Amino acid sequence: MSALTEERDTRRRGPNTESHHVYPVAATVKIYMGAMVALTATGFATPASAPGPTQTVIGRASATVDNSSGADGDLKVEVGSHATFDWDNLEADPVVAATVGKRCYAADDQTVALTDGGGTRPVAGYVESIDPDTTRVWVIHQPHAI
Repeated sequence: MSALTEERDTRRRGPNTESHHVYPVAATVKIYMGAMVALTATGFATPASAPGPTQTVIGRASATVDNSSGADGDLKVEVGSHATFDWDNLEADPVVAATVGKRCYAADDQTVALTDGGGTRPVAGYVESIDPDTTRVWVIHQPHAI
């Protein structure tokens, strides 16, 4: 896949234990609703990406926030975490059944991968399950546990 260019209907499942927190958005970025969100090393929200090994993935954006022409912290984004979300599986480095219960990595703001890409991808969360067609991965986002 590639980074989002529009809002995404990212499914959530499991008990209704999703936590919502608000974070300041990094300068010159747009975070789409449904995107996987990470914090930069300086604590600003940005779409999860590679290269981005110093990013900390925190969850899913609840709404689109466009800070394309703003400075760090000009806008804020609400992020859902401590929940299980449905992401695309990177075809070139797919998460596999043996990975259930283990870490997976963010390839971009809607895709997870099996490996850290040689140290270029941030940890996305823990694999809960993989859909039977293997194109979708359910990932538990618990930032404090990564």
